[in-house]
Amino acid sequence: MATRWLMADALDLVHRLPRCWAVVGALACEAWVARKVARLTRDLSEGEAAGVDAAVAVALAGEQPSVVLEVAEAKVIEANPGLHERKVKEARERRFVSVGRMDAAGLRHVIARVEHGDAVWVDALLDRVADILAVEDEAARLPLRSKDARRSVAFGWLARPAELLALLLEHAEDPDPGPTEHDAEDEARADESDHDAASADGGEVDDVGGDDGVGGGEDKNSDAASVDGSGAGNGDESDDSGDDR
Repeated sequence: MATRWLMADALDLVHRLPRCWAVVGALACEAWVARKVARLTRDLSEGEAAGVDAAVAVALAGEQPSVVLEVAEAKVIEANPGLHERKVKEARERRFVSVGRMDAAGLRHVIARVEHGDAVWVDALLDRVADILAVEDEAARLPLRSKDARRSVAFGWLARPAELLALLLEHAEDPDPGPTEHDAEDEARADESDHDAASADGGEVDDVGGDDGVGGGEDKNSDAASVDGSGAGNGDESDDSGDDR
């Protein structure tokens, strides 16, 4: 499959995006950036792709990859707005919630593609419950768990709405505990992960909006979330994440 994508990208660059191909041939840009541009334009007609080629080749020769891709995405939308609208609509239909297999620790992954607003509220609720759990741990003189661990436990509370409501009401007047040492460590690890992911992106050839059908990248109204926890997803332990969509 990787070879097929490589050949498709190369053929598109040679025959449909000759100006971008010339920049690649002159070693004036990263090949992976040009390949992403090729994928973005794959569903355009030859004439539409030619217009994108002329605009993107200029950016490709001197701009940062992120700028090049932003220009390419904008020009693809400009070239065929109707196609972009159809792809956005199709992308919004690709929503799911899936539960992975149980691992040796008795935990499972829960992955969801949901509305952006819903994801924000869920994230905030997990933070709130995690803070409450920290207060209860301290009151019970238990070892303080990391915020990641408490958020995972908090996710399980979403499956028990009556108990969750009682917990929130019980602690409605609690002051904001503020960040803990564990929380700071969690945030530092998250920042490192984001940095590593951003650095690794330089070698990626995954489609940016092409295969997902969104000319401007991912659907801006949807988020994907992944949570480890034994408190949610109590279905068949042998279920694969792809089988639960």
